[in-house]
Amino acid sequence: MNIQNIKKEKITDQVFNTMKSMILDGTWPVGEKIPSEAALAAQFGVSKMSVHAALQKMEALGLVDIRVGSGTYVKTNSLADCFAKLGQAVFTDHNVQQVAELRRAIELEAVYLAIDRRTEEQLEELRACYQQFLHAVRTGDMEEIKATDLAFHRYVIRMAGNDLFEVLYDFCHSLLEPFFVASGRIGEALPGRENIVDEQRMCDPHYQMLEAIETRDRAKAEQAYQAVLSISGLL
Repeated sequence: MNIQNIKKEKITDQVFNTMKSMILDGTWPVGEKIPSEAALAAQFGVSKMSVHAALQKMEALGLVDIRVGSGTYVKTNSLADCFAKLGQAVFTDHNVQQVAELRRAIELEAVYLAIDRRTEEQLEELRACYQQFLHAVRTGDMEEIKATDLAFHRYVIRMAGNDLFEVLYDFCHSLLEPFFVASGRIGEALPGRENIVDEQRMCDPHYQMLEAIETRDRAKAEQAYQAVLSISGLL
């Protein structure tokens, strides 16, 4: 087997991934000016050209803002924000269904992984998420219902133990939410303060999903998830 020399692009990728991690984990917080190219090159033991190329990639992704004569500043610490900005450029009503299908695929696979990987501590946290959602439904607070519903599903995604799922899920949600708000779909099935039937329709599938993850029942989890989708209008 012939062993080829490592290309400079590989070094750039390593620098890019290291700096990206420093932003995502908060080492470099949003708004902070990061070290100069020369300082970074010395710190990483690479050329200024490699650092410059990595910074250009980060700026293209939207993670940093390079200001001529001033320096480079952290713009966001969320890859989901970056993907959303890129996605908005090509997203139209015509591919809503495609994004919805991607979200369903990610979320259902995350449920399966959560069943396999969940811990007792995570189950307790998911129960707390459900109780917050149930309380919001019973009070009829529309904003709290949406926020706690999202928190429940995002925690299931987190239980899957795959960081990319969280990024892609947030990306899909950021694209789909404006469409559903504009079309009037968000909230059409939400209950009034004393509507017990709607409370059951909203909350039962979430509780069944919680139970399915706890008992590691894939079939029950898929059934519960399909019920959740029918409420959200994503079927």
